[in-house]
Amino acid sequence: MAKGDDEATPGIELGVVASEFATVKVTLEQGGSGARLRVEDLRADAVRYLDALELESLVWAPEDWWRRLLDPSLHRWRDAGRGPEIESLPPG
Repeated sequence: MAKGDDEATPGIELGVVASEFATVKVTLEQGGSGARLRVEDLRADAVRYLDALELESLVWAPEDWWRRLLDPSLHRWRDAGRGPEIESLPPG
């Protein structure tokens, strides 16, 4: 899906969401493919773009998927240099 490859107009910064575990900045951008969210990890300087389909998929994702996604040992601590380029989690 949207990776940030197409040109986007300057976005509307929606805010920063922070906890003791993460700090991200969220921006709404308009690109050639339509509106999307730009989510930037302020600690690791990594960026991910999410379009409407990807956002809707988050809403419908099963609990087991969320548990695996939020386990930092699966992706954050193993190969920090790859960042969000890792597209999927291994089968549960």
